[in-house]
Amino acid sequence: MSLKSCLKASFVCALFSMSYPLFSDAAKVAAPAKVVVAPSARALSEIMLSKEQFGQMKDAIAQNAFGMASQYFKGDEPAQKKQFDGLKADVEKQFTYDYFMRLNSESMSKMMTEPELKQVLAFYQTATGKKWNLNTPNIINETMMKVRGDMESMIPAFIEKHKLPEPKTPAPAKAPAKAPAAATKK
Repeated sequence: MSLKSCLKASFVCALFSMSYPLFSDAAKVAAPAKVVVAPSARALSEIMLSKEQFGQMKDAIAQNAFGMASQYFKGDEPAQKKQFDGLKADVEKQFTYDYFMRLNSESMSKMMTEPELKQVLAFYQTATGKKWNLNTPNIINETMMKVRGDMESMIPAFIEKHKLPEPKTPAPAKAPAKAPAAATKK
């Protein structure tokens, strides 16, 4: 697997993890209306994410799902590995290449006309379009690496700014003062 393929797979997985609300209430609210898929949408989707690239990102997709579900997994490391392997199998069965192609094709078809999709498809078939498709993950990765570096250097200050004050430890209770002994009269 080439570095460029890994980067593109990472990019697509990052997009998936940012934009697809797998366990959110928003995903459960309403079934979307049926979309008529434009003929060029599937071809364009396949250029943007090949089967080979999808195969390379399957583990990342499963890791993303595991991150979402890990709070529910209990047990020691072997037990969690067994749970992860089961989750991975379920995720791979549900989130197939055809699933991604269908969703991507539907999204494109809602946002662009068939003539526009044909223009984009024609662009991707030019030398510049091929170069763009090849380098887009590298551009995004470089940008995200810089963002990550900046974020890592800023996080300690952000944490310090927003952390709650340490709870004050109450001072030990003093024993009540004894009343002075009454003077006795003789």
